[in-house]
Amino acid sequence: MANFQFTIPDLLRAAGIRGYLPRASAAINQALRAQSEMEYNSAMHQAAELIFSEKPWFEGVPVWMPLELSHPDAGDPLLLDSALVEISNERHVVLTHLQGLDGSVKEFIANGDYMIKVRGLLAQKGFGWPQDEVARLKQYMRLHHPIAVTHQQLNALDIFEIVVTEWSLPHSPHINVAAYEFTAISDEPIELKQNV
Repeated sequence: MANFQFTIPDLLRAAGIRGYLPRASAAINQALRAQSEMEYNSAMHQAAELIFSEKPWFEGVPVWMPLELSHPDAGDPLLLDSALVEISNERHVVLTHLQGLDGSVKEFIANGDYMIKVRGLLAQKGFGWPQDEVARLKQYMRLHHPIAVTHQQLNALDIFEIVVTEWSLPHSPHINVAAYEFTAISDEPIELKQNV
């Protein structure tokens, strides 16, 4: 059986992530290969010094966070343990141009939905494409209902349900890794009240 090894920069490049610090990646890789606790602690100390002394390298770089999707129609929840989530929000504002007035009059109508983009990697330990993981992701991506999400950043913005609008499996150069991307919009349940 073939033995594959990946470095952190390889995985980041496969996911389309830019702006990493190679020296810190090398130090983290050294920690992962450590043979003793002392060697591990030394490598992690070196990585932390590199990361925090080179702050401009990391400004604006997305953070990997676990994202859990759940819906009763899809069985068990799906944990995407290394998801990159980007969030934007449009606001609905009507601009009215008046004769003789420079600029415009702005009338706020409403906050729009949050637009969410998620990227990440599905990996299988050992040889072979992660077929089961991709099948589970497909099950969630093709649901006809809003999907409940558990994610620190999304939940902090009061986003607890999303509707997937598009998804794809971009090319991955590794045999046991499948890259994924999907876009979604936030959803809020609407309460209907009946007047009696």
